[in-house]
Amino acid sequence: MVALVCRWIHQAELVVGQRGHSALANTSIPLGAFGGLLLVLAGNALIRRLLPRWALARGEVLVVYVMMTCATVVASSGGIHFLVPVMLAPFHFATAENHLDLVVPYIPKWFAPQSPQAIADFYQGNAPVPYQAWLVPGLAWTIFLLAFLGLTVNLSVLLRRQWVDRERLTFPTVVLPLELTRSDGALLRNPVLWGGFAVAFLLGLINNLHANLPAVPDLNVRVMPIDAAFSSKFAQAMRPVSVSFYPFVIGIGYLLSLDVTLSCWLFLWIGKLQAGLAAQLGHSDIGTGLGRFPYLQEQGAGAFLALTAFSLWFARGTIREMLQTAFTRRRPLDDSQEPLSYRTAFLGAGGCLLVLLAFCAQAGLAVGLAAVVFALSLAVLVAATRIRAETGNAWLFGPMMDPHRLILAATNGRLGLRDLTIMAFLRSLSNFDMRCQSMPHQLDAFKMADVAQIRPRQVSVAIIVALAFAIPVALVLALQVWYAQGALGRAEPWRTTMGRTIFEEIVSVVLNPPRSAAAQLGFVGVGFVATILLTVVRATWVSCPLHPIGYAMAGTNTMNSIWMPFFLAWLIKSVTLRVGGMKAYRRAIPFFLGLILGDFLCGAGATLLACFLPQLKIYPINW
Repeated sequence: MVALVCRWIHQAELVVGQRGHSALANTSIPLGAFGGLLLVLAGNALIRRLLPRWALARGEVLVVYVMMTCATVVASSGGIHFLVPVMLAPFHFATAENHLDLVVPYIPKWFAPQSPQAIADFYQGNAPVPYQAWLVPGLAWTIFLLAFLGLTVNLSVLLRRQWVDRERLTFPTVVLPLELTRSDGALLRNPVLWGGFAVAFLLGLINNLHANLPAVPDLNVRVMPIDAAFSSKFAQAMRPVSVSFYPFVIGIGYLLSLDVTLSCWLFLWIGKLQAGLAAQLGHSDIGTGLGRFPYLQEQGAGAFLALTAFSLWFARGTIREMLQTAFTRRRPLDDSQEPLSYRTAFLGAGGCLLVLLAFCAQAGLAVGLAAVVFALSLAVLVAATRIRAETGNAWLFGPMMDPHRLILAATNGRLGLRDLTIMAFLRSLSNFDMRCQSMPHQLDAFKMADVAQIRPRQVSVAIIVALAFAIPVALVLALQVWYAQGALGRAEPWRTTMGRTIFEEIVSVVLNPPRSAAAQLGFVGVGFVATILLTVVRATWVSCPLHPIGYAMAGTNTMNSIWMPFFLAWLIKSVTLRVGGMKAYRRAIPFFLGLILGDFLCGAGATLLACFLPQLKIYPINW
């Protein structure tokens, strides 16, 4: 199933992409893996009727699903789809005019194929894969990705007790898979589920028909800008302003606590009002990007770092007990039922980090700088994983002031081109776009194991095996598609362009050193302090309706797109609880699970059909 879903991702996103597709690895519940789960459930139901003894138990089905979610995301953006174009872009696009030729001498020979023909064929297509040219770089980057993903598995093990057992975070993205795999099939027999399913599925079906038959009406639920008429300086500074009605986002939002959904959309608008007021008072250029007062993206970076810092501080007692259990005779905790023993997790995390640092040192990146890159990247990723566990946010974006840009701002143009070149190859890890990172799905897996009473050690071994299998398989399958289609031929061009853009950015830093970023870094501190204060207020005022998660998410691309679904989910849940109480809220849950199921089945089904029907256009369920 991992291999099949990886192949599906490549076909959908690299080949079908220009005709539209529902991204199969980018949503909080990965669409490709979820489609694989539905296929496994359908096949298992048939086997249960014909050969009951051969049918998979619930735990076995969930382990298959976990292997798909944790491993197949590696095939898409942030993984293979970003890494491969970055490996080849400097060699293919370098000219004296764009100055990309400046970075080529600093790229180690084992980072990318050295054969000019292998590189040219990648972009032109209609050629066999030159496996010999890819052997060394493929092996090198497989080791790198295995080390990074192994590090996140060990970190997830160490976070599990605090987040799952002690803080009891909600993990909304595990609810539907757990309900679908229940042995009694209660959810599928609930007519309320099918009401929500019908709404979402029919919306998707009509919009897919409209994409191919314009006579069919358009019922767009994706992002629709409403800021075209904004003319005043105040209103223009609030851009972008749009609305959307994604069914699956409304479904997930209904499962969240009211303070989380309220805080997410409320802080978004507080940020927009800050930008508008600043522009009106003449303190800002029109716009809300990086480096513009009131520095919303920089505030978001501080908020992400503060979430991780406070999470670790809040868990300090648990961390101390885990260290004692791992390395002393005093064992305050029983780790026999953990996914890995604490000793294994601590030593495994340290070993994986050493491999990553050795990899970067061998490539020519200063070890201290590499350590800072990984520390910041992991800090932001831990915060993003916690946000996913509390909000199930549709697309895991961080603030655009990501670890890479934080380092550039802090060093203020003092880094050499060698360091910047190697940092460019690490960009998929230090990026604000974390939609295809595996770590959030690893925590989801441990939560599902806890609820479904699956032995945690089996789940951790399954995840590790799936990751070790997926990386080389996804790489080979992707190369087959690229060499057949041509990265600058029939293949979807966005990923190809990203490989070039990363190097254009670092060359720009060298040729045009940035101005002082003291104000930007100062507002990173503002965001950090504001998040800590919000957290302290919530700890002392139990009924405080404002959540620091909402402040952290407010400046991300995610909230700009989904504030309206979160507002609707908050409004519907508030009214339901006020009118009918908790009993009415629970009765309505299947309807909102149906919204997720219908939206996902339509998106996955249409994308699968488009892989076999070359003229079919797709209306994506996401952007």
